[in-house]
Amino acid sequence: DTPERLWEDILRTIPKIHATGGQRWTTHHISNLEGVDDEVLWIVSPYLYSDAVGTVVGEPSSRKSWAILQLLTAIACPEATQFWGQPVLIHGPVLYFNLDDRRARRLKLRLGNILAYYRDGNRSLDIPFEWADSGLNYNVREWKRWLAEDLDRMEQTYGQPVVLTVVDTMHKAGFDPKDWGAGSQVFLDGLTDLAISRKTAFMIVHHTAKSAASRPDNIRISPWGSVFTGASLDPAWRLTRQTSADKEDREHHHIELEYASKEGPESLDPLALIYGKDTSKFEIQVEAASLERKILHQLKIAEETISQAELARRVETTDIQVHRVVSNLEKKGQVVTKKMGAAKMVMLPGTKEDTQSEF
Repeated sequence: DTPERLWEDILRTIPKIHATGGQRWTTHHISNLEGVDDEVLWIVSPYLYSDAVGTVVGEPSSRKSWAILQLLTAIACPEATQFWGQPVLIHGPVLYFNLDDRRARRLKLRLGNILAYYRDGNRSLDIPFEWADSGLNYNVREWKRWLAEDLDRMEQTYGQPVVLTVVDTMHKAGFDPKDWGAGSQVFLDGLTDLAISRKTAFMIVHHTAKSAASRPDNIRISPWGSVFTGASLDPAWRLTRQTSADKEDREHHHIELEYASKEGPESLDPLALIYGKDTSKFEIQVEAASLERKILHQLKIAEETISQAELARRVETTDIQVHRVVSNLEKKGQVVTKKMGAAKMVMLPGTKEDTQSEF
């Protein structure tokens, strides 16, 4: 039973695909896997591992660049022991393609503020961090060779492989939303080749022009990654502005982080990233999301009806607390409930079971 949205992806993509020449595939006997190292080498668990090709997606002003710059700085700065409360396990060189903003003064301010956050006020730009503000375009034939040359040169310069390369953003690197991402497969395949051959990680920043209330289904979070181009990218972060929290606390920006990885736990609760508005310094608090956000998150990733008791188990709280929150969400029209025997079932409006109940 193919979901309707997947058929939409397929039908939009088919006209864009053209047959080309190429090499014949090679098959391998399963015994060859005996020699494969199956250990996951985490850079920051559970946010990033060493040969990842992942993504950061979100609406405008959801602090995507801030989040990824903090990760880059934490990796490049040996004094940075943690990132969002988790230990930084691998330090080393990083490469940042600042294609979206491009203003050197703004990059300097952001990096200086984040370095001061990690080093008690010291803003010295003396970490193995390199950046480019133009030139990366995967529609240009030599892009992969040029990127490989930069990775090799940096390894020679700093004495260790590049830990993380960030492309900010996908739209500025050749992505064409009109082809529904079909043309970007060469980019993702190329990055995967480099990630495997050089044990280096990549993160792609990708934005949607739509608000949180109308996020397109092809930008979604799930235990197996985020799909926005017809390819699965892992790990996946999704950042969403919390405008109601911003109105209650006007001194801070409130962002919800949802994240998932094939290599990590199957389901992780979202986090609240609370940024200070003072541009002269970097200020961030990382907190567990509210119970309301946790419940909505579980319903989104499940994409099906869940019993109230199962929701309580997944968010690790009591059935009574979940009942109260679900009742409030139902009054606001954010969830739908129905009785099924002795169980109370909960779903998001518009799910298959909710639609069927109308007929």
